[in-house]
Amino acid sequence: MDKVVATGLRLVCWFVAGCSLIVLGYQVPVRHSVRIGSNDGGYVQGFNDAQNRWGTITDTSSSAPFRWTKAQSFVLFPQVGLPADVTIHWRGPVTKPPSQLHVLLNGTGELGNLAATGTWSTSTFHLTTGFAKPDDLFVELRSDTPSRVSGTVHGIQVDWVELRTTSWPILPVPAQVLQGGLALALLAVAIRRPRTLLLAAAGGLLAWLLFYRLPLTGYPLRHLLRWIILLLAALLAIRHAPALTGQLTVRRAHRIAAVLVVIWLVGVIGDIRAHTVLAAPGVEKDFRVFATRSEQFLCPDHIVLADAPCVLRADGFYQLGYPLLLWLVRPLVHDNPFLAARWVALGSSTVLLLGGYMLGLRLLGPFGGLLTLALAGLNALTVQYTLLLGTDMPFAAAWTLAVAALVWIKAASGRWRLLGTGAVCGLAFVLRHPGILTLPIAWTVLVVLARFRIRERQLWQHIAWLTLGFALVVLPQIGINSWQTGQPLYSQQAKNIWLAVYGNTEWSRWPEASNDVKVLDVVRQEPARFWSNWGHNLQLFFGTGAADTNEWGQAAMLRLLGFPANLLAVAGLLHWAWRRPGRTWLLLTSTLSYVIAVSVGFSLIRFFVPLVALWATAGASALLCLGRRWHVRGWSSHINTGLTLLLLVLLSSEIGSGAAAVLDLQPPADVAIVAAITAQLPAANQIQPRLAPEETLAKYSAIAHRFAADGQYILWSAHSERPKPTGGALLATSGQYQLYRQKTP
Repeated sequence: MDKVVATGLRLVCWFVAGCSLIVLGYQVPVRHSVRIGSNDGGYVQGFNDAQNRWGTITDTSSSAPFRWTKAQSFVLFPQVGLPADVTIHWRGPVTKPPSQLHVLLNGTGELGNLAATGTWSTSTFHLTTGFAKPDDLFVELRSDTPSRVSGTVHGIQVDWVELRTTSWPILPVPAQVLQGGLALALLAVAIRRPRTLLLAAAGGLLAWLLFYRLPLTGYPLRHLLRWIILLLAALLAIRHAPALTGQLTVRRAHRIAAVLVVIWLVGVIGDIRAHTVLAAPGVEKDFRVFATRSEQFLCPDHIVLADAPCVLRADGFYQLGYPLLLWLVRPLVHDNPFLAARWVALGSSTVLLLGGYMLGLRLLGPFGGLLTLALAGLNALTVQYTLLLGTDMPFAAAWTLAVAALVWIKAASGRWRLLGTGAVCGLAFVLRHPGILTLPIAWTVLVVLARFRIRERQLWQHIAWLTLGFALVVLPQIGINSWQTGQPLYSQQAKNIWLAVYGNTEWSRWPEASNDVKVLDVVRQEPARFWSNWGHNLQLFFGTGAADTNEWGQAAMLRLLGFPANLLAVAGLLHWAWRRPGRTWLLLTSTLSYVIAVSVGFSLIRFFVPLVALWATAGASALLCLGRRWHVRGWSSHINTGLTLLLLVLLSSEIGSGAAAVLDLQPPADVAIVAAITAQLPAANQIQPRLAPEETLAKYSAIAHRFAADGQYILWSAHSERPKPTGGALLATSGQYQLYRQKTP
């Protein structure tokens, strides 16, 4: 215990010393003077291409290079401390009304609002805040009347921007101080000799000054301290890998998995909150159907069941599971289906990650389970369909959970485990029609397990209990289908198959066939065309090769994980197929069954999201196998840890890519007006909608619950047939939208 206390005190001392070094380094005065348009790549973001960089443009007022801003442009700087000044040399076009330049710090606090005069102006702003971002700060330039020239948005011209400290002492950024302390504490763990440690600390401080604070290189490394911390942590993890993996019990793996899931949720919650309106075009076009069906549980008697806004009705295209989930969550979020869908998607992604962890734990052990969880979480598709509203993520979670439950079944499993496994399989079917595949897969698992381990009578008992669990969950769906249509497995999915085979997946041709077309009719009409479509979809999944002359053609199975995890997953699947060890045959069988069944219609990447966790398990298996193959003098654990860390670094940008795939599809005008309403109006204020029928803000958005017929505020759209409000105060404008406050009587 004394040794532990002494080590802890030693690390605390070095942590304080690291904090002190950063505070001392901040006292060096700093001036970052950026010539916009000339070697400014380390500072600018969101500008147009540089003008006059080579001196080919003559301008009587300025011969220096410059850039045009867009509607929003940014100049990024490393943190220099406070007090500081930022100076901008700019020119804006003369317009009526005068063009306004809004200067903001870190996208929130407005530094100034300037009117363009047509001549070059120098504007200086004094910074008193800016510590919200730990590694950098950015000056945002917004032009409220940007012009469009040859398809390019032009705001104002900027030729230089400067950030400098103004007086001493300089107040450091607290996050930078803590990062410096943590870096030196980690360095103290890695280096035991005090003299070597002091030299390393001095070298690190010098590198931080040269490559972060001082503009000597022209390209400041704004995340330098964070990189140093991650590098030191990685080196320590590799060094202590054998001890760490040797002490990794199942219970500890459970705790680590829970922490990793919480970290992942914290990482994506900001992107989820930024998803405020339906993304278009995209998969969210079906959300209107789900929102309507979730309005009430029981169907009213006076409405035709095919159009009833209720959960308990037969629908040939959509099962009742997802509307039921929305109906259950809506009372918790102001009866707003959009907000309810966000929570359902977030909960479903959590289930998918935990299901993937259970798969990896059962097949690969504790470390393999954690690695599977990491690969599934650091994946663009996982994040993308966590943000998208619809059945994709709930069904993927249910399918993953069903496969994980089947993997954990044993020959001696009791009736409650069998009932629970059957119930999970039934949940997949209630969410989507392909979930019916989980039942024959489950029967196959029991038959294979019983082949040499239990008697035939016990096998039938196991099948009966599992089927009973499945039946109890699907009974509402089967009952509603039978009562309203006379078909227990009522489905109109054959219409989608027809669209793929004969309609070339062009939605404009949807009315050419009736909704109740039968699969046999589709096959009999032209069998060769049907089988050709099916085979082509299978090729699209596994890879068409040179047969696909499309320049952007890709194999769907290579898109389920990011590079290089996707290649590891394919290698893992091939390894399983070659060796056929243990229960991996179940993953292969379920994957192949699902791909063959889903490919009968048209092939979309979202249909294969349920395979993400299985692919992550295969990728983790291949990585562990690669580490064992390189086993040299007990270095297997070190190699595994190093390869894992390298893989996670390569996948680190996947979360941002997945979020951008959804957020960038949101209409900018809708997003901006929602942000303005949220910022300016208290939550209790009601808004009166005056929108066009095709505009969905009042029905399917994060603020849909705030709209009412008698609201004090009015949201008017230029696309609406209703007149513009008169006599009220204009509060915000975005695209075709204008927000007014009505004049009180």
